[in-house]
Amino acid sequence: MSQSGPNVTAQNVSYNASVPQGGNVQWGFRATWSNSDANPSAFRFNGASCAIG
Repeated sequence: MSQSGPNVTAQNVSYNASVPQGGNVQWGFRATWSNSDANPSAFRFNGASCAIG
């Protein structure tokens, strides 16, 4: 994962670089912060908008 300003990018690792049709990948992350940042206003996955909730 990397961050540039308010944008955070997650990329695949070697063992899940290719997902077959009908396959799936689960991922998660643990994060902390020490400022009072605003709540996220949008999420995207492979360029598609995702629900916030």
